[in-house]
Formats: sequence, C-alpha cells, structure tokens
Amino acid sequence: MKGLQRILSILLVITLVFLCGCANEHPKDTNEVIENNFGEKKFPVTVSEDIEIVEAFLYSGEFPEDGSFKNKNDVFALKVVNNSSKDLQLVRIYVITDQKECLFEITTLPSKKAVTVFEKNAQSLSKDEKVLEIREENKVFFERELSLHSEKIQITPLDKVLNIKNVSTQDITSDVYVYFKRMDANGDYFGGITFRSNAGSLKAGEFKQIPAPHFNKDDSKVLFVDYAIQ
Repeated sequence: MKGLQRILSILLVITLVFLCGCANEHPKDTNEVIENNFGEKKFPVTVSEDIEIVEAFLYSGEFPEDGSFKNKNDVFALKVVNNSSKDLQLVRIYVITDQKECLFEITTLPSKKAVTVFEKNAQSLSKDEKVLEIREENKVFFERELSLHSEKIQITPLDKVLNIKNVSTQDITSDVYVYFKRMDANGDYFGGITFRSNAGSLKAGEFKQIPAPHFNKDDSKVLFVDYAIQ
C-alpha cells in the first residue's frame, strides 16, 4: 500500500511540473504570408510617394495596437516603410476588400524606417478575400526634427520605468513627455501605436522615476521628448 502511495505521489509531482511548464511557456509569434489576396499588385505596393507596403501577412502573437499585448490569432498585418525624408507623425491606411474595410493606423514613424502595423480591430483576412483598394488618409509629418533634448534631459530606460533627470541649470516648468515604441527582432518598429509617459515639470537637477508599463529595455526605443520650450 505504501508503495502504491509513493508511486501516486511521484506521478502527481510529474504532472504538476508538466502543467507549470506549459503555463509558463511563451507562445511564439508566427506569420503567414498572404500576398495572393492582393491579386496583380506586386510587392512592394506603393500607397503614395511617401508610404510603401513591403509585406502583408497573417500574424499570431502579442497584439500591441490596443496596448493590451494579449495573444491573438491570424491578425491582418502590414510592414510599412516611410520613404519620405520627414518623420511621420500620423497616417491611416485603409485596405478595402470585397468583404470589408480594414484600418491600419501608424503614429511616429521616422524617415526611412519600417514598422509592422496590425489591423486596428484585430481583424483577419480570409484566403478567398480580394483586396480592391488601398488608400491613405490623415497623413501628417512632424514640423520639426524629433529630439531627445539631451542637452537638458537625461533618460535611462529600465523595464516598466524610465529614469529622467533635468541635467541643465534651468527649471522646466511645463510637462515633459517621453515617447517610445516597441521593436521587433529585426530592429523594425512593432505596432503602429506610440506610447507616452509624463514626467511632469522638472526643476534644475531634479531626478524622477516615471512609470512606463509598456517599456521593455530589450525591445523598446525612446523616440523623442517633448515639452513646451520657453
């Protein structure tokens, strides 16, 4: 009887170890190319003289566009390049199929850089859908060059927080905003969404640690700092 109890105990431990291992396993991102849906359009597809789609695929993995990073399956995704010499502040790309309208929204895409952007509502694209039209709307470029203002502000990124310090001898009385995006393994931007953390005002020499829940130091990049220059 004791031997049987020992065997059952060992089996229970093995089962618990297996279940814990499965629960902690991080699902891998997967892509399925869907160029056939675009008919006679050959990649790269030109949306305008500034915007180019270099790839289209179905994506399974973390979904960034709503800030949740929840795992979703078969989301319609585009890899888009900003071919302009200017940094892009906003553009909305509409892909119209014979069944529905798909929206891709990109904020903050520096000149000559690429981003993987996902359909705003995590819609998929079936194999029998055909793309009829691609158009852009609300395209806006930054009026001035993106800057970290490193002559006045020092930023040290950590996981989920940003250390920020006013290294100048002058107070910054307006709110200081830090903008950042996630990156993929290829060094391209991941997600059309841009995140922002507010440091508030900063006195000369003042140091703060501000929350940045979407920032991971291994796969995120600070793009620019903005505040009302006096």
